[in-house]
Amino acid sequence: MTRIVSTIAILVASLLLSLAPAQAQWTMTQRTKFLGDCTPACEANPNVPPNLKGQCATFCNCLANEGEKIFSADDFQEMDDAARTNTPNAKTQRFHALVPACNQQAFGGGK
Repeated sequence: MTRIVSTIAILVASLLLSLAPAQAQWTMTQRTKFLGDCTPACEANPNVPPNLKGQCATFCNCLANEGEKIFSADDFQEMDDAARTNTPNAKTQRFHALVPACNQQAFGGGK
């Protein structure tokens, strides 16, 4: 009986681990840099109404959280390098596709 319970526990744990979402994980430095760039840029964006500028941290955290689910630390570096040199990058375009959902979450859809 104990063996059956142990086997079931192992199977359940394996199933739960296999269902857990993959997280690419940026480095803490990358996440801090992203948030340090994103939040002030959002707050300075004239399309963000003054009464919603306080939501910029929520918007940027959403982008970071969703971005980490898709892009690795190496991807982040590639996108950062491309942004600094103003070079088109397919990964950056995919990252920008996250904006509408985060807009909705932070601003209720209208940024």
